[in-house]
Amino acid sequence: MLLERFLKRCISNYEQVENPNVRKAYGTCSSVVGICCNILLFVLKYVMGTLSHSIAIVSDAFNNLSDCASCLVTLFGYKLAAKPADKGHPFGHGRMEYLTSLVIAVMIALMGFELLRNSVEKIIRPDAVQFRWLTLAVLVLSIGVKLWMAWFNTKLGKRIQSTVMIATAKDSRSDVAATGATILALLLSLVTTLPVDGIMGTAVSLFILKTAF
Repeated sequence: MLLERFLKRCISNYEQVENPNVRKAYGTCSSVVGICCNILLFVLKYVMGTLSHSIAIVSDAFNNLSDCASCLVTLFGYKLAAKPADKGHPFGHGRMEYLTSLVIAVMIALMGFELLRNSVEKIIRPDAVQFRWLTLAVLVLSIGVKLWMAWFNTKLGKRIQSTVMIATAKDSRSDVAATGATILALLLSLVTTLPVDGIMGTAVSLFILKTAF
């Protein structure tokens, strides 16, 4: 099985899922894969959204960037959880994870508010979306990548009994719905002059704000 080969290559003693160091390696693997995939999707969607003048696609791109930030929090969380308590931190280093999460949450919220403002402006003063088949292909590819990420994190989460990874998988599946709405806005731009792009951009922006909250 490809997953077994991948884990065997990337994680030493990958079958010893009760070992804290092995669990840390699983967390690192999940986070790094998530960061790479989400950065790739962000770049592709941002470029396509800019070329198409679509605030919905740009918002969806930044939604992937916020997912990347969540992966960073998870990565730091697993690394900090593996550090033993010391004289300066007799109860461990868990609070650093909360502080990191807070900083990233504030950044995501600011980004969400800015996208929300731009989306509302698009509703008030709509700008024609330029339909491109390549843009549609990128969005469909994004759905495929997110479904694969959901499968990947579900497998890893069940293997090591990690609620964090299972929650990450659920988040990936919800991203599929957000991208599906973006595709709908792109297709509707062909048949209507209504500001569907701004409306979908607003919906995705609110989704980003919910993530920040």
